[in-house]
Amino acid sequence: MGTPDFRLYWWIKHNMGKAKHNLSSSGLSEPDLNEMGVVTDYSAFKASSQDSEESFRRAVAELYGVSKENVLPTIGGTEAIYLVNLFMAERTRSAFVPTPNYEPMLSVPAMLGFQLEKTFNPSRTLLVSLTDSNNPTGRSLSETWVKSLIDESGDDSCVYIDETFREFGFQESIGTWFKLNRDKVVVSNTLTKFYGLGGFRVGWITASEDKIEDLARLKPFITGEDAAYSLWVGAQAIRNGSRFVSR
Repeated sequence: MGTPDFRLYWWIKHNMGKAKHNLSSSGLSEPDLNEMGVVTDYSAFKASSQDSEESFRRAVAELYGVSKENVLPTIGGTEAIYLVNLFMAERTRSAFVPTPNYEPMLSVPAMLGFQLEKTFNPSRTLLVSLTDSNNPTGRSLSETWVKSLIDESGDDSCVYIDETFREFGFQESIGTWFKLNRDKVVVSNTLTKFYGLGGFRVGWITASEDKIEDLARLKPFITGEDAAYSLWVGAQAIRNGSRFVSR
């Protein structure tokens, strides 16, 4: 296992304060949450009798039309990428990650010792990692192509799709690639970009119940539990999603 250096990230972080125009931002600014129907008062959170994680999992489940057992909250989208790759590292050392792609989609499997394949080979490639819409090109994935990857991959394979930018496609209903094949497909998302809630660091993974159980067993070795307040706010944001769409 090597320690990668995300040079672009550190370059942006170091130089951001010097720049007149910031073209590196890929999400919306944080909205007035009260206008979005989201209660942020901390005393209201403390007075709430809700289990924040349970409420958040139910909100995502309702959004996608799946079971709450198919949902695992994460610390933003970054933890989701790491957890999925760590989960698959126990099963394979070969990954197909098309380029160009979001840097952690490449650097995380490389750090964990994966051989990054330039082409998809179903006989040896158990992990396929994609972004939809693609980061950085903005192109949406072809359903025909994704279906072919799923159909050709073996039963132990994982087609992982980071859906961070999918909602910018403004589908008539919020869709997820997970529904295409609930056994092989794993997806992740975050409130950072479309919702503009980067400061709350809330994301999630959607997968089959058995994979969620395995991923949940790995999570305590990384972050333990998510911040309850962030999940409480996040659940409200998802349930008021139509206001964010209108915005």
